[in-house]
Amino acid sequence: MKLATAFDVWFYAFCENGQDVPPTIQFAVERESGRKPNTDTPRIPLPDSVLGYFPSDAVRMPLLGFLKEYFTRFDTQPRGENILSYYTSCSRFVISTSTEPRCGPVQHGSSPHTNTAATARIETVAADGTVVKIFLTTNRLSPQYFARSRNLLRCRDEYRRRDLVTCGPVSIAAFLDELPATEHPLESFTVDVIFHSDTQILFTVTGVFYEVHSVTPASGGSNAQASPVQKTVRKTLRCFSRTMILVAPGGHIIQDDLIVSNPSPLLCKRYISEVAAKAQSSSGTGNATSSSSTAVQPTVSTGLVPPNPATQVVVLNEMRARSGMNEAFARQCLDEYAWNLDQALNAFHALNSAGKIPPNAFT
Repeated sequence: MKLATAFDVWFYAFCENGQDVPPTIQFAVERESGRKPNTDTPRIPLPDSVLGYFPSDAVRMPLLGFLKEYFTRFDTQPRGENILSYYTSCSRFVISTSTEPRCGPVQHGSSPHTNTAATARIETVAADGTVVKIFLTTNRLSPQYFARSRNLLRCRDEYRRRDLVTCGPVSIAAFLDELPATEHPLESFTVDVIFHSDTQILFTVTGVFYEVHSVTPASGGSNAQASPVQKTVRKTLRCFSRTMILVAPGGHIIQDDLIVSNPSPLLCKRYISEVAAKAQSSSGTGNATSSSSTAVQPTVSTGLVPPNPATQVVVLNEMRARSGMNEAFARQCLDEYAWNLDQALNAFHALNSAGKIPPNAFT
């Protein structure tokens, strides 16, 4: 049943002594029934949608300043020490995760068996001559997010729900310090002020961020000394929504609710494919800089093009045999390194030695 038909059924089907009773509530919607619309009710247009809402500039400017300062500290290590001063003994923090696979349809040229919707590579050269390879991708949420996820649809035990509320500045800062290193593009933020007064403000900020993982391949091999110094960084795209209550003075956070999820296909295109394409076009003029504001000079920026399916099967089987990982994790590792078996194995050995590969990768 369509919405307009439902309105007709619920609000126009009342009769008394065989005659229709005039409705006390009317909706200015298009009706598909044969009933003649009531022309006495004026049609009021809905307001235009806007990206973000601020009651006034007196609220907008201080709040934007706070968000810029907070997320700059949040993205800087050591994170726990940097954000400790924002929380008090009255502060409460909860985190929830969405496990819905939102990566969408697989792009042309990528495998339908991987959960990576988009992958791109940006290669730059830093001022000291270090070759920096940045891989933009998206994949499963990290285990750290699930450790204290308070998703009410999944966590039904009342005692467990209480335990998942983190209280106090030290506990909150310690927990946030355990999450992966991040980088928040401020231009992706959308801020909606729900309530404000002279002493507090309630708002929601949504946007995307990158998990930043520094991958240092294991040294060795006959070409190790001949190769230039390289640094590999993997940036994994995520979505977030944070609802905060700030109190004056000092802008302390007394309530902080964080929701983390995977990005939609549209966000993957905007913050992976288009970012890589923009860096590639900028590399032709030599005016590009890294997204982390480090002085670098891009030299190459290309999307990852995996080999043909037959070659993929051979490389994938070799990767599984030599790493012991299951097909999903082996394919994900190869996707992130353009199906270069040597680079993928070097990264695997480095991460495995550091204990950063989850146990379920080997099941």
